[in-house]
Amino acid sequence: MRNITKNKRSTRASDLRKNILLKSKRSQEIFGLSFSMIFSIILIVFLIISAFVAIKFFLGWQKKMQIGTFFDSVSSKVSEVLNSGSADITKKYSLPSGIEDVCFIDLNNPAVNANTDEKDIYTYIFNQGGVQNFKNNVYLYAPDMNYALNWKTIAHINNTEKNPICAPVKDGIVSLRFQRKPEGYSVYVSAA
Repeated sequence: MRNITKNKRSTRASDLRKNILLKSKRSQEIFGLSFSMIFSIILIVFLIISAFVAIKFFLGWQKKMQIGTFFDSVSSKVSEVLNSGSADITKKYSLPSGIEDVCFIDLNNPAVNANTDEKDIYTYIFNQGGVQNFKNNVYLYAPDMNYALNWKTIAHINNTEKNPICAPVKDGIVSLRFQRKPEGYSVYVSAA
C-alpha cells in the first residue's frame, strides 16, 4: 500500500512539474508566438526599414550626381562656345524633379531687364542667408527641396544685358541657348 501511495505521489509530483514547465513555456509566448518567432518578425521589420533608408540615400545621391553632371556639362558647353569664333548652340539638359528654374545671376549687380518672376527669384536668392559667395553665378531654383541652394561659378557668362537669366525646367528638362558674339570674349546664355 505504501508503494501505491508513493507511486501516486510521484505521478502527481511529475504531473505538477509538467504543468509548471508548460505554464512557464506558455508565459514566454506573447500572443501565442514563441520568442524565436517574435525575434524573426522584429529582424524582418528592421531589414525592411534598412532597405528603405538605403534606397532613399541612393536616390538622394543620384540627384546630387545629376546636378553635378549638369554643372559640368554647362561649363564645358560655355568653354566650347567661347573657343569658337561665333556660335549659337541650343542644348537640353536633364535635372532632378523639384527644380523650377536654372538661373544665371550676378548678385553684385541689380536685376536688369528681368520679368516679375525673375525679379522674385533674384530677391529670394539675394535674401537667402546661405548665399555667402557672390562670385557664384549659376543657381538652381528649387525652394521646396533640400538642394535649393546649389551654386556654381562658371566663368565667361555675360549677364550685362539681362540679370538674372532664368530658364524654366519642364518635366525635368531645361533647354539652354549659348551664344558668342564676335566682338566679345563672353557667352550669352538664355532659355531656348
